[in-house]
Amino acid sequence: MSSSANRSVDYIPFGALLLLSYFPWRDPFTGFMMLAFLWPLLIGAVVWAIIVLLQSIKRGGKHLRGILIASGLVLLSISLLFFIRIQSYNCDPYKMARHYEKVKGEMDELVYFTRQSLNDGFNMVIDSEGDICKVEAGNGPERNDRGEWYEKKDRPLLPAISKDNAKTIRTLLKETGCNFLETHFPDYCRLQYKRVGFEAYYYRIYLSPMTEEQMQNAINQNELIPYSDRVVFEFGGGAVGPQSFGEEYKKVFLKKLEDGL
Repeated sequence: MSSSANRSVDYIPFGALLLLSYFPWRDPFTGFMMLAFLWPLLIGAVVWAIIVLLQSIKRGGKHLRGILIASGLVLLSISLLFFIRIQSYNCDPYKMARHYEKVKGEMDELVYFTRQSLNDGFNMVIDSEGDICKVEAGNGPERNDRGEWYEKKDRPLLPAISKDNAKTIRTLLKETGCNFLETHFPDYCRLQYKRVGFEAYYYRIYLSPMTEEQMQNAINQNELIPYSDRVVFEFGGGAVGPQSFGEEYKKVFLKKLEDGL
């Protein structure tokens, strides 16, 4: 009985490693931040697992088979994390282009419906996952504090936008695969595609073809990449790390875009 209990304990470090690998699998940035704080537990589990594996190899028998299976599951989980999950989590203009081409119809529908639904003189932010719809008075990217509304059960969003239209916009937003929408009318909508650590990647979808000034602005700023006459890719830097796509990287992408990617 005691021997069986001791052998059951041998599986604890492998279970702990599988559990710890779940956090970065769910959200790599947040998960690895958590592991940074839990590093003593992580190192302890790794050392314990190695000791158990070596002792099991030395003893042999059926118990070794179970430990090898547990070790294999841990290695499989780590491999999938680094070679599949993190690769899909990362972002670049090429991924943005592929995603846009898949859902550009949905994005256009979202932008035009939002423009028709939002009354003049207002801009707003809608999160596809949350229940907050923030509406601010004032046109264009310049914001002010003349008005602010938050969606609540007992508080409709009028006169900026009807509650039903806000829900429809949120549904359309989910269909685009983006996280939130921010209007900068009368010019464009800004859709957050992905957040990777401190960095964020956005689409600017213009209501009509960009003016010469807007296009030149997108060409001159390295955090912006003009994809078409109505679409601009935008890089949002954080407190640390890069603050733009990079001048050389942008040149290479635009050259490939000109050649058809």
